[in-house]
Amino acid sequence: EETTRSYNGLDSKLDNCEFIDDWWGESLGVYLHNPWLCYGFGIHRLREAGLMWGIFDNLDERPLDLEEIHQFCNHFFVGDSKKNS
Repeated sequence: EETTRSYNGLDSKLDNCEFIDDWWGESLGVYLHNPWLCYGFGIHRLREAGLMWGIFDNLDERPLDLEEIHQFCNHFFVGDSKKNS
C-alpha cells in the first residue's frame, strides 16, 4: 500500500510519466470516472507498453469532457490523421 501511494505521488508530479495499476485497479478507476468506456485488456496492454496518447492517461483520473471523448474516439478508431496523410 505504501509503495502504491509513493508511485501515485510520483505520477502526479511527472508530466511525461504514467504509473499504471494492475488491470483490475485501472478498470475500476476508469469505470468510476468514465463509465461509458469498457476498459479491456487491450487498452490496458497498450498503456503498459507506453503506446497510448496523452488523453488516455486521464481515463482513470477524471471524467473526460465531450471534446476529449471526441479525441479519444478519433485516436482509437480512426488513428492519427497526420500519419495517414
